Amino acid sequence: MTPTQPYDVVVVGGGPAGSTTAGFLAQAGRRVLLVEREPFPRFHVGESLLPATLPILDRLGVHKVIAERGFQLKYGATFHDQESGLEHTFYFLRDKPWPSHSYQVPRADFDAILLEHARKLGVDVHQPAMVESVALDADGVSVTAESHG
Repeated sequence: MTPTQPYDVVVVGGGPAGSTTAGFLAQAGRRVLLVEREPFPRFHVGESLLPATLPILDRLGVHKVIAERGFQLKYGATFHDQESGLEHTFYFLRDKPWPSHSYQVPRADFDAILLEHARKLGVDVHQPAMVESVALDADGVSVTAESHG
């Protein structure tokens, strides 16, 4: 892949961290290329989000989309020790700078939402694609990637 103009940032990996990072950089006016090896949606075991992640999703502008998807709301968690039979439930704290709830999300859906949102924010997303090399020199950084399609 050969860009018509240089990018300010290349993000390798389109999972939640990569998509979120790329999205915030695009919001800040940076030209961002995101390279993801696998096509989305991709299988991952579900994710139990914590309440402190919700303000991040608000700042990114994607929380409403996630809330509208109907993911399971959660207000705490129960831990169960199968050997002893002991069980402990805790609830997310109220009156904090974040909500007292969160979501249980299927990772494939959640990851795809974040990647698509990054694209809507102006991130140039290439998938499936793979970074082959990175070279640092006095003029900056050169990244070579192979795009499959």
